[in-house]
Amino acid sequence: PRNYVANHTGFIPKGKRIAFITMVLIILVIFCTVLCFFLLLPFIMLMLGFFVREKIPINEPYENAADFACIITAFKNLEVPIPLVKSLLQQKYDRFHVYVVADLCEQRDFSLESDRLTILFPDKDLRSKVKSMKYAVDHFIRPHDKIIIFDPDNLVRTDFLEIINSYHQQGFEFVQGDRVAKNTDTTYARLDAAGEAYHNYADKFLPYLLGGSSPVSGSGMSIDATLFKKLLDDPMLDTSTNKVILGEDKIIQYL
Repeated sequence: PRNYVANHTGFIPKGKRIAFITMVLIILVIFCTVLCFFLLLPFIMLMLGFFVREKIPINEPYENAADFACIITAFKNLEVPIPLVKSLLQQKYDRFHVYVVADLCEQRDFSLESDRLTILFPDKDLRSKVKSMKYAVDHFIRPHDKIIIFDPDNLVRTDFLEIINSYHQQGFEFVQGDRVAKNTDTTYARLDAAGEAYHNYADKFLPYLLGGSSPVSGSGMSIDATLFKKLLDDPMLDTSTNKVILGEDKIIQYL
């Protein structure tokens, strides 16, 4: 009959065949649209970024200097954070204190000494960055206004705290530092640095520049101390059980 087409399984009504092809085409169009959206989104944001300028002044003289607690979570090796501590102690900014949580570190001697530095040795093994942060907060030598989280292999510029403070003065409760590569002496290091540069600009700076929120990473982020303490009490960061603990940066991003 004219209304049927033959195939190896028998006969399929022409109407059902057209409906099936239409459904496949709709699914394909939807898939391609979503794919093109995510491929073109960085380019679109880049184009929009040319017409927007950052309104937040940086490196301005500060009137109300925040008191920073710089928390460094070291694990098993107390030598790694030494360059970071040196760079923090060289800050032009003068209201801060550095806390190094030495979890499972057999070494007890630290080559640096300063009245702005406290080395903490937990009585029991923590084996968790979140637990180390809680331990540091519980052992603050004084109340702090802001808390900055560092990984032990980070480094900071001498004006880092000045710049972070200038953003906090504009009302930002969370400020993410711009993380760049320390070494570019090998091909893999340069490729990794290029990827980080793209991530910093396309995924972090452009959304913020266009009025959105910048994603936060696990290091170099400065947080209002009151909010951070509330964050540590969040059930998703409960460390009393052996369940998997989500990264603190992911929790901050979610909130």
